Amino acid sequence: MPERLAAATARFMAEPGLLLLFSDARLVNAEGEPLGENLFEAIGFSAREKREVHGGRALDTLLRRNVVTGATTVFRRSLLESAVPFPAEWVHDEWLAIMAAVVGRIDFLPDALVDYRQHGKNHIGAGSPSGAELVGRLREPGTARNKRLLGRARAFAGRLAAMGGVDRELVRGAEAKLAHEYARSGYPRSRFLRLGPVVLEAATGRYGRYGRARYDIPRDLFQPR
Repeated sequence: MPERLAAATARFMAEPGLLLLFSDARLVNAEGEPLGENLFEAIGFSAREKREVHGGRALDTLLRRNVVTGATTVFRRSLLESAVPFPAEWVHDEWLAIMAAVVGRIDFLPDALVDYRQHGKNHIGAGSPSGAELVGRLREPGTARNKRLLGRARAFAGRLAAMGGVDRELVRGAEAKLAHEYARSGYPRSRFLRLGPVVLEAATGRYGRYGRARYDIPRDLFQPR
């Protein structure tokens, strides 16, 4: 949108501690026609998550899941000092967002300042999943996804440990996220034998602090391995 860079520049000028700023986007089809849904709505960017991000607790959200889309993002060059090298386990925009939340502040603009084209060949893309798609995810093997999440958690915790000078509370959060993903990746293949470990992990509260419990618990209970 024509006002996109001016809106971002104004925020960066007013807030020296702001490292990364992202916005909503309008979803459009291959021909540029609106799909009737915006990005924040499609990804379920909740009121709780918006309060966390705007209130300086973006890492609480980003340890559960990514809400930052690179096409909508503007960041300060100084962020690269902490973000590079980019770990192979992470998508670049997700890594920039979580590192910005560690060493500074991130925030968002609520307006849809970008048209995000959905053309059928998007590497990631966006859109609200249908009920059938959600059920379909329960039938997909979960091994590769759990391995990917574990690799990401390991890379993040390792980077924070190597940086030095990072607030100890943030380091503990990264370590707890890693422990959660270790537990999830080690569940038995048998769904019956998996029930006890999943219940025990849920009792720790880590499904809610470091994931989306209402989606992740059913996945871990029912997905084949």
